[in-house]
Amino acid sequence: MPGVVTVEGTEKSYNPVRDHIKMDFKHNVVEDDRLNEIAQYINPEKFNPELSRAIIFVKSRKKVEECTLLFPDTLRRYL
Repeated sequence: MPGVVTVEGTEKSYNPVRDHIKMDFKHNVVEDDRLNEIAQYINPEKFNPELSRAIIFVKSRKKVEECTLLFPDTLRRYL
């Protein structure tokens, strides 16, 4: 891979996702439950915002804007 400098003595295949990184996907089919389900998932037992980050995908820009406004209040109910 151009531009990638490997460390001597390590595996030569490049994997941008390190062993300590967890990727988890959940498909939400009930639109009205989306924010509640995310808030329940992101709780102090499972998610530490000092150490972790999350990416939440939404189908449209309008929905992103709506969720961005509503999510802080939804999250407060679960934390």
